[in-house]
Amino acid sequence: MKIFNVVPQNNPRYNGFFTERSTAALERVGEYRRNPYDRNLTIDEITEMAADADVLITGWATPMITLDAAKKMPNLKLIAHSAGSVAPFVAPEIYEQTDIRVIC
Repeated sequence: MKIFNVVPQNNPRYNGFFTERSTAALERVGEYRRNPYDRNLTIDEITEMAADADVLITGWATPMITLDAAKKMPNLKLIAHSAGSVAPFVAPEIYEQTDIRVIC
């Protein structure tokens, strides 16, 4: 399983959600990759870096995951939002037209 986390590690809340323990658990589950930059990614960067991801972990300031973006990540089965509402980050078409699960 390939897991991609879009949240930048310099985000003030990052260490509260992605502790050493939770990161180790993600690494045991599969190939865990993180946003390599100290900034939020654009949707184009996300679709490029997560092109083969099964799981996408989103967070604050993640761009909207549209149906077009999801189509560029054909293996995507789960979008896991790390806090708050997913409404600003996941387009309604994801729920209506795909089998991708969305959790918060």
